[in-house]
Amino acid sequence: MASGTSLGGDARTGPHTREGMNCAAGLAAFGLGAETVVARLGSRSWQVVVGQSHYVLKVGSSGPASDGVLNEARCLRVCTDRVIDLSEGPSGAALLLRFVAGSPLSVETPAPAIAIYRELAELHFRGFVFCDLTPANVVLDGDQIDLIDWEYCCERGADLGALLRRPYSSGFTHPDLIWGRGSADTNIDLFALDRMIALGFVIRKTLT
Repeated sequence: MASGTSLGGDARTGPHTREGMNCAAGLAAFGLGAETVVARLGSRSWQVVVGQSHYVLKVGSSGPASDGVLNEARCLRVCTDRVIDLSEGPSGAALLLRFVAGSPLSVETPAPAIAIYRELAELHFRGFVFCDLTPANVVLDGDQIDLIDWEYCCERGADLGALLRRPYSSGFTHPDLIWGRGSADTNIDLFALDRMIALGFVIRKTLT
């Protein structure tokens, strides 16, 4: 995960930058202050701590970004128990999630394929396709595997050409998803998993 960064202690997320203002607006939506921010996770996400509990704050302040936050909340609510709260207003959407501990996959710390297959099988059984399976979006903590960043997730059978947003992760995204051809099915996620195996981020061994 990203190293610790306070809202006021980094020029990239300072209170007078766009990201800083987005963060402040998201915190305010849930009655939180800047002192709760302990790490910047991405351009629109931060780790926050309230008491002994760790959360992730995601903010989408414009059309596409807001759509992504709302879609992530919708899919996570069906498939997980991570959603704490969602705020939607004229200026955008803010999402508060349970924090997922661990580290993204790397060739030095690959994940067992069976663990990811299990995560995908549960997701597919519930009628969804993740659509953005990459090493950065798989978090490993011991034997525990979690998928993060669900903003591109969609229902199985969805028209790929009609999706409001489609990902492009070089080397991992299925061509049909890139070009918006056909409908969403499990092959999109299995294609990405095969690529992760081929590149050494995932290994074919059983859990111990």
